[in-house]
Amino acid sequence: MKKILLISFLLLALMLPTGCDTPPGDQADLTVSPIIGEFTPIDLPDDRSRSKSYQLTEDTMLISDIQYGTDYTIENIVLSLYDLNQNLIIKELAVPNDNDSVAARLRICEDKIIIKNEKAFCWVDLELSQVSEPIALPDFIFENTVDDGFDYGPPTYDVAADLRHIIYNCLVKGTHYYDLQTGENRLLFAPKQEPYWYEPDWGLWQSPTSVSFLPGDQKFAFEKYGEITTIGLDGKILWTTDFDQDEYDSVWDPNIDAPVPGLRTNRHSEFQQTWTRTYVALADLQEQTQTEYRPTECEAGTIIEAYNDNYFAYQRVIRDPKPETSENYIYEVAIVDLATLTAQTVLSYEGESSGFFNISGITDNGQLLFSWPLTDGASYYASGLTPPLR
Repeated sequence: MKKILLISFLLLALMLPTGCDTPPGDQADLTVSPIIGEFTPIDLPDDRSRSKSYQLTEDTMLISDIQYGTDYTIENIVLSLYDLNQNLIIKELAVPNDNDSVAARLRICEDKIIIKNEKAFCWVDLELSQVSEPIALPDFIFENTVDDGFDYGPPTYDVAADLRHIIYNCLVKGTHYYDLQTGENRLLFAPKQEPYWYEPDWGLWQSPTSVSFLPGDQKFAFEKYGEITTIGLDGKILWTTDFDQDEYDSVWDPNIDAPVPGLRTNRHSEFQQTWTRTYVALADLQEQTQTEYRPTECEAGTIIEAYNDNYFAYQRVIRDPKPETSENYIYEVAIVDLATLTAQTVLSYEGESSGFFNISGITDNGQLLFSWPLTDGASYYASGLTPPLR
């Protein structure tokens, strides 16, 4: 594949049809510093916000985009199959989104992709050629979500691969296992209200905000305060990670069947000198095991944005030390090899935009799918794929 830098790709991207009233060529600033690093452009419409991408096969990635309407509401979830060898979108499918402000969530199974809207779900095959009719959730799930005058909103839920069983969670009603065929609705555990120290009769609901099946659908997991807990279908807690990490939330993605990395930064002092070092541990939710923390080449405050069995990728922001460009920042994207725990910077950019890179996903051989805004308002995006590392 021919690898090019941003300047030539921007010229190509500006000629692509956008489906928007205002072409990005009228807004994009070609005088900004280019991205440093090799990548191949991906021909995707630039009026979509990149969300996530997952490797389905050795040669294929699934790209999930959000498509907005003219009034900035979410209209569709757009799924695309990207052929890594041909550098080509080989199939695309738009699925309507039933909430104009909250995007549907995906669950990727061995033979299908489940698209979970707020009150109904559907499924598509992995070739994006067959779409089911929406399957509505029962109305009672969305009732009685108000406590003391506050509406905690619709429950979160996940769907088993058999399309029959669901796990749903409500902060007021607790977590349930529901059979869509028989109507059996089993309470797995009730919510717990943690009282405020200054007012024992009031407090916050201490229940998981979301739940997800693990592969095989015999147990599920939820995340809270950066730790991940696995639970059996009988409601018994099986295992909890012990990350003790810096981030408030973990980087766990239920659609990635790989150990979850967690980072921790330790401060060291010796001979009146102080320095920090970052360590990583890997938690296998299926096997319910966690490795020891090992030192890695990451800076303090690193937030992992994509991971798999072989790598994890992160973005860091550095204030430009040069006085004449003191308002500028340097954005770098690095990939850490989990075999050696060494980091390699693959992309960088210098400018004033905030949150410049959007890291969408990473392949088994270390290719990074990413996007960046062509305009300050982040209304138009361009996408690219870095070369493999192995």
